Amino acid sequence: MDCPLRKWVFEMKNLSNILFSFFKGKMDFADKMKHCIFYKIVDCFTRNNMELYKLQCINTAGIFDASVHEIVADVDILYGLHPLQASYIGLEYAKHFKKDKNTFNHYVDNRYGIYQIYAISRENKITFIDINKKKKYTMDPRDIVLTDEVIKQFDATQAFYIGFLAGLALENCRAIEKKISSTAPLRLVK
Repeated sequence: MDCPLRKWVFEMKNLSNILFSFFKGKMDFADKMKHCIFYKIVDCFTRNNMELYKLQCINTAGIFDASVHEIVADVDILYGLHPLQASYIGLEYAKHFKKDKNTFNHYVDNRYGIYQIYAISRENKITFIDINKKKKYTMDPRDIVLTDEVIKQFDATQAFYIGFLAGLALENCRAIEKKISSTAPLRLVK
């Protein structure tokens, strides 16, 4: 007869081994990522002029709706997204954001990413490090977001922040285009 206490102890040993391997760095990137992604965005829809996202808990039938603001406000959801989806949420959030971008410094944790943000220049270029090869790269956040293979190598929180910076850059470009198109065209005067 199987003892429930023995089964529970066995499960706790497995959990402790997973956590120990995770924090000691013995797991590879895919394994670390698999243990950190808990949610995925499965649909987007509009209700009462508000854009909502349908999120599913991984490996369950649990589905719930949340707005971009609710996803960003709940750090557990944001931390639990895949980096591609987190960067998309950052892009969408930048459309509605009106505060100083430095308020997101606490979103720049690195739990499992191969790439880690090192610095952000005044020109809004991101310098990041490949922690395995110890090499530095500098790219525009819009280029990082558009390159799937690069953004996937970041932690979800850093991917969100990169998406947010890319969204701010896109909004800034749109504002400049709007300003240029609203001015009167130049005419040649003889």
